[in-house]
Amino acid sequence: MASFLSYDKSTCLEKVVLTNSFSFIQPFLYITSYLKYIFRSNVKISLKGMTLFLCALKYEDFYSKCDAFFEKNRRLKEVITFCDAHPYLNIIASSAKKHNMLTFTLQHGFYRRVHRTNPNSLAYRNFISDFMYVWDEQSLTALVKCNISANRLIVKNYNNFNQSARISSVANCYGLVLNGPNGFSDNKTLINLAIVLAKRDKKKVLVRLHPNDYLLKYLLLFILKKKYIESITHCDSNSYYKKVSFSFINNSGLIREFNIMNHDYAAVDLNLDREFKLISKRLITIDSIKEKK
Repeated sequence: MASFLSYDKSTCLEKVVLTNSFSFIQPFLYITSYLKYIFRSNVKISLKGMTLFLCALKYEDFYSKCDAFFEKNRRLKEVITFCDAHPYLNIIASSAKKHNMLTFTLQHGFYRRVHRTNPNSLAYRNFISDFMYVWDEQSLTALVKCNISANRLIVKNYNNFNQSARISSVANCYGLVLNGPNGFSDNKTLINLAIVLAKRDKKKVLVRLHPNDYLLKYLLLFILKKKYIESITHCDSNSYYKKVSFSFINNSGLIREFNIMNHDYAAVDLNLDREFKLISKRLITIDSIKEKK
């Protein structure tokens, strides 16, 4: 973050705060609290109602901690979050604004205007900070189309920042970047299409999961197609570029990163959003893949 925002040696980051957003024991506590309640009380409450109530308590608990933190650190003038759409960071930004501190957040993906039920819209619908640092003019234009004022957007040269981070690959493996959990049906199609080409070229496919998706959903497909799949895994960009020589991708903001990193790829035109069609260097259709069997 410091490199991205071009902090020099004379500038000091006052504090870096890490937050944990989830504990594996919490769901267990929710359910046991609910069961104890319904067995000991004549008043009925749904599991959803109990969960929302406990979430509200969790929210207020963290908000009070943020208030106490900023009250003790009033000398702070600016607060920067990784992505203020994330619940805990949203609370931090909200509390900082309450204490009249200037708030900033970072662009978290290639945002585009979509239907409200699409998770992509959560990032800009929950943008509450005063300003957002965006990657480039193209990203700014896309956010303005999402009804975000250009006055709240600050363009940083993300392209130059990543130029020095380019990683060469000598791997002989195809990569496939999957969409998020809401694109499960398309993801299965993409895996089968990538296998068609990998099989033809006598290669294997490394399947890169979305950070919010789970391997278990694809376990059966992996077992059936393991002859052609190197692995199905979560991995960061550095390790991914070292493992693959070419990628297939669909509705993913990584298309922007691939362009910047000069990574060789093809965007599969399977329900591909218009914004991604415009920025993709190479498009392939499902019919063209089937013809290559």
